[in-house]
Amino acid sequence: MRYVLPRRPVSTAFLMSMILCGCSGLGSQVVMTKPILKMPLSAKYPSVSLNLGEEGTAIVQVHVLKDGSVADSVIVVSSGYGRLDEAALESTRSARFIPGMNFDGRTVSTHIEIPVNFEISRTADKAYSDMLTGQVKERIDKFVPASRGASVVVELRAESSGRLCGFRVVNSSGDARWNKAVIEAIESFDSIPKYSTGAAPGKATLKITND
Repeated sequence: MRYVLPRRPVSTAFLMSMILCGCSGLGSQVVMTKPILKMPLSAKYPSVSLNLGEEGTAIVQVHVLKDGSVADSVIVVSSGYGRLDEAALESTRSARFIPGMNFDGRTVSTHIEIPVNFEISRTADKAYSDMLTGQVKERIDKFVPASRGASVVVELRAESSGRLCGFRVVNSSGDARWNKAVIEAIESFDSIPKYSTGAAPGKATLKITND
């Protein structure tokens, strides 16, 4: 005769203890909190990219060590421009982080992806554009033989320091003489004025009319 022992109900506490014991090795591997930047990234906008109007977002994968320093950085999604990608990488190499932590509360070495955005968004307001338009017109020969009412629209790009990076004609006046006079006046500028905040706009659109 074979005796079968009756099944005893297994307590929830016992099951939980078994689960926790089985997972104890995972606590040192699974990241509970991701690394956090101690200071916002400060990516320097390449002057050539400003001049060419290059914009985009690069996603950088950063290997953050236990002490919060950066071991390595790689581009996982390109901005579309090599110069911007390199600037994004450079901005992360010297970054410092609050390191990630595991379930045991210990710091761990881990990876994190950071988007680095490059956008020429410091657009001049109307008051600034009007002021700069006046300065450009002051440098145009008043006796230039151009059609009265001729108007050209020009977009200027500059660094935050005010240094003029470049410009382009958005809408021609239709009068080559007026276009030439405006372009020569703009080319005479090495830099443009700054706001009271200490930075110049990155982009300014001027409508310059022969009136």
